[in-house]
Amino acid sequence: MHITAVLRVFKTKSNFARCMGVSKATVSSWGDTIPPLRSLQVEKITKGVLTSDFRFEDLIRGDMSILEKQWSTANDSKQTSLDDTSKAH
Repeated sequence: MHITAVLRVFKTKSNFARCMGVSKATVSSWGDTIPPLRSLQVEKITKGVLTSDFRFEDLIRGDMSILEKQWSTANDSKQTSLDDTSKAH
């Protein structure tokens, strides 16, 4: 799910973040693509107006690649933030 589709419905990242129960910074950290499990949350919140490409059936079949990619990207971002913080001190 792409952020442009989400913003067509929610109008602003702030409004989207509020509806998702996360900070605007969190939404911004996702970049252009909504994380797979969050996209399922968006689908539920919008009552199907926006639909996720990700399905739990993928996990049942053992296709963890999409979640592994999400986890790797999230950890890379956190490590970069930690590295930047340590340089500041």
